[in-house]
Amino acid sequence: MTPIRKKLLPLLFAGVFLTGASVCFASVRAETPGVTAQEILIGAFGPLSGGNSWIGLSARDGLQLAASEINEHGGVNGRKLRIIFEGAQTPAESVAAAKKLVEQDRVFALVLGSGSTGAAAAADYVREAGIPTYNIVGATPKIRDPFARNVFSGVYPDARLIAQYFAAEVMNTKPEPKTGAIVVGTYEFPQAVYKGLMPHLQKAGLSITTTQSFDLGTKDFTAQLVAVAQNKPDVVVFLGTAAEAGLAIKQAPELGLMGTPWVIDLAGISPSVPAVAGKAAEGVRSIWMFPYYFNDPAQPMQDFETNASR
Repeated sequence: MTPIRKKLLPLLFAGVFLTGASVCFASVRAETPGVTAQEILIGAFGPLSGGNSWIGLSARDGLQLAASEINEHGGVNGRKLRIIFEGAQTPAESVAAAKKLVEQDRVFALVLGSGSTGAAAAADYVREAGIPTYNIVGATPKIRDPFARNVFSGVYPDARLIAQYFAAEVMNTKPEPKTGAIVVGTYEFPQAVYKGLMPHLQKAGLSITTTQSFDLGTKDFTAQLVAVAQNKPDVVVFLGTAAEAGLAIKQAPELGLMGTPWVIDLAGISPSVPAVAGKAAEGVRSIWMFPYYFNDPAQPMQDFETNASR
């Protein structure tokens, strides 16, 4: 993905949500929560600092840019859109932010600009509250199952679908790998992909000789990589952010993993991986999510795609 395209994606999907939701806005009554004669209030939350801040910052700025553009063109039926964005990093902070926005601020709709961590934490609450909720990039199955008519998902497919194609990419390593090592983050997104990935790798006959975990924002992967090197895997599978992947790959050669192929998750679409890892990133492969976005196995999504194509 080009840097320009990557920067435009948050604005694109924020605009799709706000523009699409305006169909609903047009028919709401003035007494609807979050709606007055002058404005429509939209709440959102996500991390504004820490290892996943790129998700929250992009969501906040994209939503604000989209709302500003809509407002400059007259708003929705004369009402201006106003965004309240709460910073939330942990699961507890995400639930607290969702409750504040819905129960205190009384927003009309909620946007999960939090990735999988916040989406998983707030999933049960938004289903119970019934508030229109847009999940921008959370891939966790917890926001999709059980299906709720008030919850809409954006660019990322379900982590279980990501895992299916991820496994195929791992097994596409040349020569075909017989053994593998997994380095996986302890937070929601990599864990969700990991859970979906293991059955596919086992079915493909890949023997996982070691699984090493790390916390969000880890900068030193010495312990994990030494353990991986001791097992001499045919392939290393990495599940984590782009920053984490770049640092781990950079450290790998000096810890005994010279020439071992790596396959990393969606973090690979970021130019920060080769920028951080340097020459060690040569040959590293990742999956690309967009070819699979329109193949969501959920029946409601299949019905939608069938109807949309008519």
